[in-house]
Amino acid sequence: MQIEEVVDKKIRKIEHELLASSHALQAVADVLPALGIVAAVLSRGNKDHGKY
Repeated sequence: MQIEEVVDKKIRKIEHELLASSHALQAVADVLPALGIVAAVLSRGNKDHGKY
């Protein structure tokens, strides 16, 4: 292997590692609106069951 190939491979590995946390954070951000909807529906249901 030439030095340039080794350096390019190392750079790609580091870029991949650095982007992993960004992708994980984006996945959580994508799910949050749905989680809010579920929480709203569940809290609405709890209000109906608390009355006598």
